[in-house]
Amino acid sequence: PTQLEQNLRLQGQYYDGETCLHYNTFRYYDPGVGRFTTQDPIGLAGGVNLYRYAVNPTGWVDPWGWECWSTARKNVWKSEAKDPSRVYSPANIARMTLGKAPKFTAKVASRKTGAEKIRDFPLELHHSSVPQRFGGAGVHKISNLEIVTPWEHEAVDAFRHTGHELIKIIRGIDTW
Repeated sequence: PTQLEQNLRLQGQYYDGETCLHYNTFRYYDPGVGRFTTQDPIGLAGGVNLYRYAVNPTGWVDPWGWECWSTARKNVWKSEAKDPSRVYSPANIARMTLGKAPKFTAKVASRKTGAEKIRDFPLELHHSSVPQRFGGAGVHKISNLEIVTPWEHEAVDAFRHTGHELIKIIRGIDTW
């Protein structure tokens, strides 16, 4: 049987057969020791361990070796809390100051069962010009992010599925 070599690795790394290291655009990762071979290009902004890999590689996305999505998302909400583009309730401003998305309460119906319920939903960030799944320079910049509801997100991103039909907003982001 013919064997096909696959050089793509976890989180977009590329396997270098000569060195047995995994290349991450700006530095090499050594899977044998579980760390990068050179310091983080963003220095201490990435944490005190300049050689570490993401704490949770299945939940963090860092295509250029610079910043993970969870950190970028928190920073967007913190920035929005300091200079809001919308009217938020004091409870939502407090959440955003901690890097959490503002919430609203909605009545929804399950698309599977039709069962109706009232629950809280967070606003989401849509990657408008450069999709997150493509990665690349500027993918997490505020200029590439749009604040949307889950249903607005679903309408513009074929990979986003809410699982619920929105019936009505009970409490908006300004009163939650």
